[in-house]
Amino acid sequence: MNFKINKEISKIYNKTELSEYIRWLESYKDYENTYDYALKVNEFFLKKLTNKLNFIHNLNYSKNDWRFLLGTWLFSFILDVFLKFKYLKKKKLIKINENYANSNSYVPQNCLDFSYKVYDESYHKNIFRQLSSLKFKKKIFFNSLNNLNPILLLLQKFYLIINFFFSKIIKSNVIFFTTYLGFFRNLFLYLSLKQFPYFFFQERYIIKKNKINYKLREFNLIKNRKSSLLHKILDKLISKNIPMSYLENFKYFHSNIFKYYANVKPKIIFSSNYDHFDYFKIYCLINKKKYKTKLVFGQHGGGFFAEKRHLYTSNSQKIFKYFITLGYKKNNNYLPIFFLKKNNIKPNFNGKALFTAYQFNILLTHRNTYTSLTTNIIFFNNLNKKISCNILFNPYTYNPFKKAYKLLKKKFDFNFVYKKNYFDSLIDCRINIITLNSTTILQSLNINFPTIIFFNLKDSNLNNYGKNSYNLLKKANIFFDNPKDAAKKINKIWDNVEQWWFEKERQRLVTEFCNRMCKRSENVNNELKKYFKKLI
Repeated sequence: MNFKINKEISKIYNKTELSEYIRWLESYKDYENTYDYALKVNEFFLKKLTNKLNFIHNLNYSKNDWRFLLGTWLFSFILDVFLKFKYLKKKKLIKINENYANSNSYVPQNCLDFSYKVYDESYHKNIFRQLSSLKFKKKIFFNSLNNLNPILLLLQKFYLIINFFFSKIIKSNVIFFTTYLGFFRNLFLYLSLKQFPYFFFQERYIIKKNKINYKLREFNLIKNRKSSLLHKILDKLISKNIPMSYLENFKYFHSNIFKYYANVKPKIIFSSNYDHFDYFKIYCLINKKKYKTKLVFGQHGGGFFAEKRHLYTSNSQKIFKYFITLGYKKNNNYLPIFFLKKNNIKPNFNGKALFTAYQFNILLTHRNTYTSLTTNIIFFNNLNKKISCNILFNPYTYNPFKKAYKLLKKKFDFNFVYKKNYFDSLIDCRINIITLNSTTILQSLNINFPTIIFFNLKDSNLNNYGKNSYNLLKKANIFFDNPKDAAKKINKIWDNVEQWWFEKERQRLVTEFCNRMCKRSENVNNELKKYFKKLI
């Protein structure tokens, strides 16, 4: 590894006040057992929260109802606190701050707001302040949901008025929300099913600002004094950190939800992203209970059904009965079809190579960011210079590692490419290089674009279904366990990618992989239409 890059990465780490914790996370070896234990703790507190929130809001929702509403936040919070707890316990720094009160800056408005907050270092400092005697420089938290486009806010109000007016006179059997089908496919399905096309803005434009009700948050979930220290800590922290959408704002939205989402008594609601939108989930749950609406879950990532420890898969299979997947099929309630919006980009066999590098915020995902960064460096060190200067680098990354990639650019002479539409990045490319089990692999192979993949199969968290799928690509010399072999393969085929990719046996294995993971279809619209008609 280049010494300058190694030294610069160390500098980047040292700029954060949480550098020691980040280094500890990078070297942490027991993540699988930690995840499994956190799941058990999650089930314990989900049951307790079900009873408490039902009492507070005068409801009779089941444990699975609350799993649907707050399951994503609860597990993410418990896992994060558990890891911080293990770190502090090792350092002998555990000290629960009994009198600590969160400000409005730190308590999330809803799950979507939480997904923004966890990318900010100050959020994690705030959790540490509740857990320990650690001290940090004061920093005001930047609340992402406060920065809203005023024009879009006006459009949202306009949509609300239009939807409210039409819902009085026109009912709809189907509602689509964040489906990833694309606007025109959504519109086609609405019209082909002879339904009025209701469209909704995402939830960041539906905010009811309340001050924290500290009295409401003064509750305990466990009474047993013999509970473990972790359980006692979580008992204190959950009530202080639970998003306002489940406490202060819940009753308002539960009573007024049809002011924001059309009351059209749908028979089906289809979404590929229920996880972050709390008020939409309230809308879904009320429709399910009141009108027996069927909720259809749409897959939106490469990890679904292919990974052993995948929160969204395990939660969705406990909550939903109907699934539209990208390839996986468990029973007849599953429709396997690659429904995501796509462009049929054709490779330019005299063009460049797209390199998609995944680097995540270690504080959020606990993935080994440093290790994956070094594997990319190993890859480029083994790539011919005439190829490295023909790389378009797509840095799917978050700070601080953008700085590290600028150093790689200087050393290896590639070009950065930033495109909102992933397929646009493939224009004028001969081959696609991907470094993680992800949606981008499925997108690339579904359109039969020449692709090379590398990541460590042993550390990939794949289940047997996922491993068997990637073993097909391994046989085809498309997937590699290490970056060095992947680079050597690209060196060998660079001048003849077309002949290599369309070799008969390789195409057979790619097709078999697609049948399992990203099923191709000649008429996606008609298959979706038939599936929804059957459910109606």
